[in-house]
Amino acid sequence: MKAFALAVRGGVGRILAFAACCLMCVRMVSAAEPVADPAAAAPADFKLLEPKPLTVGHKVVTLFPAGHPALKPLAGYDQEEKFKISNARVAAVTNIHNPSIELYLAPPEKANGMSVILSPGGGNTTCNVGSEGTDIAAWFNSLGVSCFVHRYRLKPYGSGTDALAETQRAVRLVRANAKEWNIDRNKIGHMGFSAGGEQTAALFGSFSIGIAGYAAVVGQIILMAAVTAGTSRQVVNQTLDTIE
Repeated sequence: MKAFALAVRGGVGRILAFAACCLMCVRMVSAAEPVADPAAAAPADFKLLEPKPLTVGHKVVTLFPAGHPALKPLAGYDQEEKFKISNARVAAVTNIHNPSIELYLAPPEKANGMSVILSPGGGNTTCNVGSEGTDIAAWFNSLGVSCFVHRYRLKPYGSGTDALAETQRAVRLVRANAKEWNIDRNKIGHMGFSAGGEQTAALFGSFSIGIAGYAAVVGQIILMAAVTAGTSRQVVNQTLDTIE
């Protein structure tokens, strides 16, 4: 990872420029996509089902409390999430209405305080929680890094509106529970795969309490950069030095 950091450092300018382009694209998509409206027939006091764990024994934390205005009773809200099973584990999830994060905490004897929120890809029509979620979390855990697999809402929910709101909420939630989950609140990162990378890119422009400490967009290329307000080349270099 050290070698990777050194290789990336020389192209920091290109990385940040690409991140800015990603953010611009996300904003354009957000402006063009329709905002999901609650189903007209849904009751005012609708209740969303609690998401089941992807891995038996792991804790799932919903991102919004019941009745929160961000939650919407779109078609299928009264049905459970649909799990696609492959190789004896959950590979993908659809029908997500109650967004959540699932905890994959590093073993206490290995934990180094770093953590990453993982937003899998899937074209905003499915959430590939296996190869881009639980599998990645297992690898990070072996390095002492804790992970949180994010199940975000898919179409017809908006990726730049509904999903982004919960992504920011996920960072706040992890930061608020840093002590309980044995992580450093200042070393919380976000990694997005493919469509999940839209969330990572959008965090570059959030500049709020909901922003991560470092980020990676994984698709045809990989980015690593600091995403704090007032980011400078020196800050980016220092961030890369910590990823070994």
